[in-house]
Amino acid sequence: MNGIELARRLWADAVEPILSRRFPELDVAAALLGYGSEVLGFDDEVSQDHQWGPRLLLFVPERALHRTGEIGRTLAGLCAALGPAAVAHNELAVTAPVDPEPRAFHGRPFQVLDADRFVAALREAIEDPDVRRSKHDPGAIDAVSQNVDVVTRPHLWR
Repeated sequence: MNGIELARRLWADAVEPILSRRFPELDVAAALLGYGSEVLGFDDEVSQDHQWGPRLLLFVPERALHRTGEIGRTLAGLCAALGPAAVAHNELAVTAPVDPEPRAFHGRPFQVLDADRFVAALREAIEDPDVRRSKHDPGAIDAVSQNVDVVTRPHLWR
């Protein structure tokens, strides 16, 4: 499943039902934004780099900005739903154990899994010295080129 479809499902199956029940009067828009190939629809089972994963951004009108903390606390349960993935990571035992508990996000009134901790543990577990010396994260061509012409015109690919 690509990132756009994953974001659509996150919205349709989780976020929108919660918001419409808890805040039926709230006007809200959702989008998948970022710099990764998933935003352009170029990700697949092999290319799941950059910010790939279940995510979306919510946009509320200015008149509702005072409610963003309440909205964040309401959606915090979604973070708890990712807890089993963190536990499963530890059960695989491919890295040193990582604390699976959610944590605060830059002082905001909601918590996140902070998946970067799991990425760091995976990087630390790399044993091949050549791979460890690499200064670049692996990724798709857009991670190297950052060139919209390349990622939006497949006939340029070799």
